[in-house]
Amino acid sequence: MPKYFTTEGLEFLKRRVGEKESKKRAIGNEVGEAAGDNCDWHDNAPFEDARARLELASADIGRLRADVNDAVVVAINEQADKVAIGTAVTVDVDGKAEKTYIIGAAYESVPKEGLVAYDTPIALALLGMSVGDTVEVPLRGRTMELTIKSILPPSARYQKLVQRIYSPSQAGGQE
Repeated sequence: MPKYFTTEGLEFLKRRVGEKESKKRAIGNEVGEAAGDNCDWHDNAPFEDARARLELASADIGRLRADVNDAVVVAINEQADKVAIGTAVTVDVDGKAEKTYIIGAAYESVPKEGLVAYDTPIALALLGMSVGDTVEVPLRGRTMELTIKSILPPSARYQKLVQRIYSPSQAGGQE
């Protein structure tokens, strides 16, 4: 299944794969050191721990590589007649309150600031919709009714949030 990325997001993911592969090699060395010269793996807690971490790292790298292989790079379009990646959409929630969501590409999510990745339930329901459209979104055991009030093209706010996600200071902290 395709995963939609911005150019920056895909490059970031490729760097993450490289970093994780380096960590995996270091863990592989720990496995060998823990086994020792006699390949003592029986009742060897440090060996078992290192081996378990190696298996987790391998699975994580496999998932990330699959995302890279399935990547589709999207251009952020400056039009704003339909909800798309990069747009900010203001919705009326259940006729009671307004909320603005900024639709991000894969892994682009800062929910507290309104940035939600395109593959979240809310974003999936809104993608392709136009002003005036209403959609029901099942979320946390209830259904929300969202009516689109406005759609704004990609903004400086979107760019700022995305830059923060892909900044070098964030890269090491996301696991």
